[in-house]
Parts: sequence; structure tokens; C-alpha cells
Amino acid sequence: MFATVCALLIILGGAITIPTLPIAQFPNLAPPQVIVSSFYIGANAQTVESAVTLPLEQAINGVQGMKYMTSTSGKRWIQRHCRHV
Repeated sequence: MFATVCALLIILGGAITIPTLPIAQFPNLAPPQVIVSSFYIGANAQTVESAVTLPLEQAINGVQGMKYMTSTSGKRWIQRHCRHV
């Protein structure tokens, strides 16, 4: 019985003090980000741009909450980096 009362007092005390904690006690969270990499073997940079980069950009561009999007493409490869709010 004594242990139950002590446990309930600790829980009650914790529940009362949680709202009074300053925001600085919580960790900073990094915004979510997505990195998409793809390879198109045997293609030149212009083909990668038209066949892979542009369709990916159009599909990803409508994502809600996206802050910015960058892409890098070269011969046979592309890398797209998206950061969300």
C-alpha cells in the first residue's frame, strides 16, 4: 500500500511539472530530408536530364511542406536533395 501511494505521488508530481519545463530542455530536431540517387547506364548528361531529372523534379515538386530542392546530374547519374519544413 505504501509503495502504491509513493508511486502515485511521483507520477502526479511529474505530471504537474512537465508543463513548466522550459523549451530549452527539449532537443533541436533536424528537418526531414530526402536524397534520391539514380543511375542511367550508357546515357549522356542531356539524356539523364530529360529522362530522369525532369520527371523526378515534377513528381517531387508537389510534395507538401518542402522547403527547397536541389539536384546535381552528370553523365549517367543524378542526385536530388529535398529538405522539408
